[in-house]
Amino acid sequence: MSRRYYDFADSRELGGYATVDLTGAWRVSSVTEVQVRFANAFDRRYETATLYPALGREFFVTLRYRAPR
Repeated sequence: MSRRYYDFADSRELGGYATVDLTGAWRVSSVTEVQVRFANAFDRRYETATLYPALGREFFVTLRYRAPR
């Protein structure tokens, strides 16, 4: 496990974090698929670097079409 710090002097350590991401996909037809992604499901507040807060809960829907061969 690596450590992350607030400053260049490595004097103040940033805390660790974990998020829960969920993904599901459904094939609608032989050429169409719907994908749903729920990122940071529990809306965890954290910073990837000092003063750079991560986004909160996010929800994405993707529609994929594959041309028949």
